[in-house]
Order: sequence, then C-alpha cells, then structure tokens
Amino acid sequence: DEYLILKVGDYTFKTKTDEKILSEKEVKVLIRPNNLELSLESGFDATVEAVNLVKDYIQLKAKVSSNFIKIYLEHIDKFHELKKLVGRRIKLKIKNENLVSLVEF
Repeated sequence: DEYLILKVGDYTFKTKTDEKILSEKEVKVLIRPNNLELSLESGFDATVEAVNLVKDYIQLKAKVSSNFIKIYLEHIDKFHELKKLVGRRIKLKIKNENLVSLVEF
C-alpha cells in the first residue's frame, strides 16, 4: 500500500508515504520538542543528559538509543526537581501522535 507502519516504543504510527521511502532500510521520526512529555507508565526509554532553563521553558537533553533529542517542558517551577534526573532513565510520551512526520534517512 501507500502506508508505512512504524513502531517507536509503545507507539505505532501509520503514515502515508511514497515508494522511495518504502525502499529505505531506515527512516527518521521527527517529533517537535514541545510534543514530548515525561511519563510514568508508557512511552519510550531515554536517558537524561542535561537539564537547562531556556527562556520560559525547561529543556531536557536526552539520549534515545544512539540519538540525542531535546524536550521542552513548560513548568519551570519543576526545574530543580528535574535537574536531579540527569544520568537517569526516564520514559517519554508523545503528546499528539498526529504531529509525527517521516523523512528519508
């Protein structure tokens, strides 16, 4: 078909694609940093590398497999609490699965 099924952690995505992407062995999943949030139960595993204040957001830098990602959280009052997560494993949840795009690797 014209669709690709992709599983990332606990998430399964079905996205419209073309023949060129279907012939690739790997694809990248692009998720906006503000569409990720911390989760206690479901999601995918990551290791927190750094926690910083950036304007009105807390920026978490995390490692997922061999990739580094950034997560932007709005609750700056939790900064000191989140700073304690550096070096620890966490779960990340995608807020809105419809905002995921697939591109050629």
